[in-house]
Amino acid sequence: MRTDVDAFLAECPWLADLGDDILGRLSTEDWAVPGDPEARARRRELEQTLEAHVMAYRREAQGLADALASLVEPAELTPDQLALIQAAETTTKDYVFVAFSRPLRRRQHVVRARRVNRRTRKD
Repeated sequence: MRTDVDAFLAECPWLADLGDDILGRLSTEDWAVPGDPEARARRRELEQTLEAHVMAYRREAQGLADALASLVEPAELTPDQLALIQAAETTTKDYVFVAFSRPLRRRQHVVRARRVNRRTRKD
């Protein structure tokens, strides 16, 4: 698996900020290192323009539970910035782009337990 991660680190060095322990647990199945030089250039352009970290995903990605998006906050984008991503995606048939916060911010998972009323109602 490390070989797979190394390919992504070469394209997206900011992934190293997650640390080896987290990278080792993430599913890279949906990630893409665009083979098309134009798609790579688009991803890099988006990073600069949006001032966010941008990851390329295979268009048919399933959104797995152990995915990067489950751990890292998305970038806060304006409608115009979202339109830039959509425009970039129309030029790349195999990839979609997801923007993450820069610097990377871990998601704060707040799990709220549902209270169960254990009192028995007697009629």
